[in-house]
Amino acid sequence: MKILITLDCPTLLPYQRDDLLAAVGVLARGMGGEIVGPIDGLEYAVDDYSGAQRTFHSRDEAAAFAMAVALTGKSHVHIDVLCWSREAAIGYQGEDFAAHVYDADPDASTHDRIRVTAESVGSVA
Repeated sequence: MKILITLDCPTLLPYQRDDLLAAVGVLARGMGGEIVGPIDGLEYAVDDYSGAQRTFHSRDEAAAFAMAVALTGKSHVHIDVLCWSREAAIGYQGEDFAAHVYDADPDASTHDRIRVTAESVGSVA
């Protein structure tokens, strides 16, 4: 089991960050897992309101941004998963499937595309 932790909190002091990572590391090892950092060569791209592409290294940041764009009324927003290496593809989807997809077309820029849709269903009583 791998656990990816992204800390993006500007108010977190360095010693607090280190303490938090140490505590999570103990928890992960107790569950038989390991801590992994951001995966080199893996990015998430989302078009903003004007159509300009923004890239993120965190899946969570890309998803939040895509949802914000979708909530403005844009019908469909895509998160393009960009794997710039075989290792990045494996880190994204696991070895069996991702290696096959990456090896089939290593020059493809988009490894996967996720569609995000936000639809208003009206008021709820």
